[in-house]
Amino acid sequence: MSECKHEWKMLIYSGAYAGAICTLCGETRSESETEALLNRQNKSADYWSNWVYPEGASPDDVQNELADFHDMIDRFECMLDHATGGRMSKATYTKDAMISVIDDHINELVDEETIALKEENAALSELLSHLVDVELERDKLKLAVQAAIDYFTDGITSKEQYDAYLRFVDAAQPFFGGE
Repeated sequence: MSECKHEWKMLIYSGAYAGAICTLCGETRSESETEALLNRQNKSADYWSNWVYPEGASPDDVQNELADFHDMIDRFECMLDHATGGRMSKATYTKDAMISVIDDHINELVDEETIALKEENAALSELLSHLVDVELERDKLKLAVQAAIDYFTDGITSKEQYDAYLRFVDAAQPFFGGE
């Protein structure tokens, strides 16, 4: 959610004030909207000059303080937008509302990650189970190979050796293209 930071430039036509335009996004304000904004800024400037500079301040001093304050609010609103997952982006909400939405967003993120980890764990468990099966088949094949080696080197001399040889043949078929 990207919003313009609005840098207003006063519009003056034929020597008369006619409104304002944002130099960044092109948004315009009518003369009455701009006057209302200026009135709020002037009241704010009086407050700031008495609070920040009790011995008096120049208009530039007050403007610098207001710019810093505006920048701080913009940064806070950017952080609020991020912390709420885009649900809030203005500093005008109550503190309790902000905390509630931030908590909800964090809980949703944790829940999503928990679900993803559980799904990943299930997949890993299935893979591990398959690996255990493969290891069992490998062990059977090793025994059968040993029986076959014994048969070809010593000959089958017992029923157990013959059974082991048959197990080898059965176990080896999937590995060598048989069924």
